[in-house]
Amino acid sequence: MNVTAIIVSYNPDITRFKIVLSSVSKQVKHMIIVDNNSANKNLIRGLCVKLDNCELIELKFNSGVAYALKMGIRYAYTKHDPEWFLLLDDDTILLDEALNKVFNMINSLKPVLRKKIGAILLGSTDGNCDIKEITYGIFSGTLI
Repeated sequence: MNVTAIIVSYNPDITRFKIVLSSVSKQVKHMIIVDNNSANKNLIRGLCVKLDNCELIELKFNSGVAYALKMGIRYAYTKHDPEWFLLLDDDTILLDEALNKVFNMINSLKPVLRKKIGAILLGSTDGNCDIKEITYGIFSGTLI
């Protein structure tokens, strides 16, 4: 699947952010970091340039999550035209093979159900991947 991750960052803990980028870069085609004018943006830039599929958008102010997501999605849609967007913040670590598991589950559904999927919230506290309908969610870990 052609997935582009949009990662919103603001002064991330660099040690954890390295883990985030490592977990995401292996599972997506493109990774766009939208930085909200972090004090450690030089470190973020340095991490991004080490990855083949990473691009960095540096905002000049702390725009907040919604604006940063909008900018990242607009950029990714124009440049990469992905089938799916994965929305993340700077401390969300993907489980190994998380996206493969999700797409395998989606593909196992009847076509009539697959057509009704608008967004998928990835989340697990124990590594278990179940499908269930929810009526709320946070943005980080959402596949749209």
